[in-house]
Parts: sequence; structure tokens; C-alpha cells
Amino acid sequence: MPEDKKSILHAIEHSLFEFPPLPGHWDVPTFPGLLAHATPEVSHPFGNMVGVSTLTTENADFVIAQVQEFFGQRGHRVGWWLNPSSTPVNLVARLEAADFSRMIEQAGLVLNFCPDLRQDRL
Repeated sequence: MPEDKKSILHAIEHSLFEFPPLPGHWDVPTFPGLLAHATPEVSHPFGNMVGVSTLTTENADFVIAQVQEFFGQRGHRVGWWLNPSSTPVNLVARLEAADFSRMIEQAGLVLNFCPDLRQDRL
């Protein structure tokens, strides 16, 4: 994949997590191999979310447990954003084994006027 297309994919995958902390309203917890944000007083899977996983087969279950503990102590629901580059390859099965369940199937359409970025060329 050409470098400019990698940059676009990176920006799309990371866009949900590009917010600074706002103490009391928006936290940015740290988990190894994940990006995350959390709302201290609201239990919502979009306000409390982890994703852009670069976990390994060795640490995935441990980090999943850390996420469960962090949000469980708050009594909050948490969403896990899965994107094309999420690892490990069996992450969905691991999350389902840890009692995560599918909330939505995401689909979308884009009208793109730039012929260099058409889907068939990505």
C-alpha cells in the first residue's frame, strides 16, 4: 500500500481517540497496546471506548482483563472499536470469550469525488 494511503487509513482508525484529557469529563486511560478514552460519570460504550489494538497473542487476554477491571470498577459499559488492523487476528473470539458482545454492525457509504482514492484502488 502506498505511504499516502497508509496515512489516510491511520488517520481514520485513530480519529476516535484523538482527544486530550478534560479532567472530570474526559479521561485518557492507558492500556498496553490500546488507545482509550473514558467518561468518569457516564456509562456509555461510545464515551468509554478502547480500540486500535496492537495486542499480541501473548498479552491480549491480560489487557482485555485490565480493560474489564478498569471499567468494571466504575460500573461502566465499555465499547471496543475494531478496525482492519486490530491484532491479534483472533481478537473478536477473545473478546467474545471475555463476555463482550456485538452491539452494532457498522456499515457506511462514502461518496468520493477523488478518483485516486476509489475503493477499488485501496
